[in-house]
Amino acid sequence: MYSIMLSRSIVFGLLLAFLLMVFSASSCDSYKTGTDYRTIAWNDALDAGISPQHFVNQINIESGFNPSASSSEGAHGIAQFMPRTASGLGIDPWEPIQSLRGAAQLMSRYVAKYGTFRHALAAYNCGSGCLNWAIRNCLDFYWCIPYQTRHYIDIIMV
Repeated sequence: MYSIMLSRSIVFGLLLAFLLMVFSASSCDSYKTGTDYRTIAWNDALDAGISPQHFVNQINIESGFNPSASSSEGAHGIAQFMPRTASGLGIDPWEPIQSLRGAAQLMSRYVAKYGTFRHALAAYNCGSGCLNWAIRNCLDFYWCIPYQTRHYIDIIMV
């Protein structure tokens, strides 16, 4: 009887230790750097004059605030920049502070050029050429951009 109770205590203790280890590892969304990327993104959006909540939503969709994220399409880093775009902005896509600031500034430029954050999101996701074509050829650009981009806009603009 004593050995059964002892075994249950050991199993319970091991389970508890395992759960604590998993919880502490998964709750570190700043990827072990101690940096609060959400706050940095919020402040970069304010500095760029764009909606901080929508920008934080955008980066969350892009990478989940993971500075090491890569996509199957070849986008890199926390803001998921394509190498050519990052190079054109003069940033290192793997450097999260540069990427967040660059993404906020790029979104600010897109908002200034296209007039709304929805349009800016379309330009960021499917490219300016895609958005320009949709604006020229459709009464409502939204229905002429790819489904994936429409879904991206809908999730971020909630």
